[in-house]
Amino acid sequence: VTSVNNNNPYLGEQILFSFKIYTRENISQSAQPVLPDFKDFMTEIISDNKRGSEVVNGVEYATWEKVIALMPLKEGAIDLSESSLDIVYEDVDRSRRLDPFSGNPFSFNFGGAFATQKKTRLKAPAFTINVKPLPQPVPADFTGLVGDFGVQTSLSSTQITQGDSVTYEVQISGKGNIKNANLPALSFPSFKVYYDKPQVDVMPSTQVVSGKKTFKIALVPERAGEVKIPKFTLSYFDPQKGSYVQLAAEEKTINVLPAKDQTTNAVLPSTSPSDVNANAGGGQEIQPIVLNSTEVFRVAPFVVPEFVFYLVVIGFPLILLIVVAAKTLHFESPA
Repeated sequence: VTSVNNNNPYLGEQILFSFKIYTRENISQSAQPVLPDFKDFMTEIISDNKRGSEVVNGVEYATWEKVIALMPLKEGAIDLSESSLDIVYEDVDRSRRLDPFSGNPFSFNFGGAFATQKKTRLKAPAFTINVKPLPQPVPADFTGLVGDFGVQTSLSSTQITQGDSVTYEVQISGKGNIKNANLPALSFPSFKVYYDKPQVDVMPSTQVVSGKKTFKIALVPERAGEVKIPKFTLSYFDPQKGSYVQLAAEEKTINVLPAKDQTTNAVLPSTSPSDVNANAGGGQEIQPIVLNSTEVFRVAPFVVPEFVFYLVVIGFPLILLIVVAAKTLHFESPA
């Protein structure tokens, strides 16, 4: 038998698909069940091998069940094909056994007095699920969550030093299509923002899929002082209420201390404005910057001593003239 607990769900609403075998014999599976492909659903296995017993028409049967949570990804009619399972069983006298659904005796062709091993294929018919669209209008902060959810936010620290980072964590938890959880557009003024890959933890139970999805965002403040992370809202659709529910996350405050190694640069006043480049913004002079110094030293302009000046300008030519004259007198003297 195959069945679903809701044939007319909303888009994204979680429903349960069950594939169940009833038997009074010891059977062994030769293959896994052949189930519909569920291509139009997000799926999560609730139970892969649930054993139990059930009374049908006054007869007790052992049961084996596979349960899958289905969350439809599109609206309208979705056809699910037939399901089947190949089994191997021991053929014994069943002349007094009744079919649990028709109430009629089983009819088998017995090959002899001893039990024989037989194979058969069990089948369950195809059926259709009709998926309803979500109501309009859809809230601007709705990101696709359908079920019952809550939201929590936290900071790794409320006081950091400028240049360090703080982790802002948003955790969405609840029952429903938690894997589809996404954040609305968030605003982080005065921060550089770095998103980590979200982490999903799914916790199937016997009735529903629940879990949490955690978003971690690294924030680096761009200035010292008190900076704030604005509050935000997130809406989900509750199928039980048939309406949207809005969640609110509080505003967070971080106290950013100036960096410990932050020092004021020493600046030299301009002595020659014509030699200093103007900046592109308003033509203001860019002052020379001396980094990591506590004192500013002025370098006096280099001055040439006066005697050196006279030696080079007057003395050197005069000496050269005397040497030339001496050579001339030497050549003109008699032998």
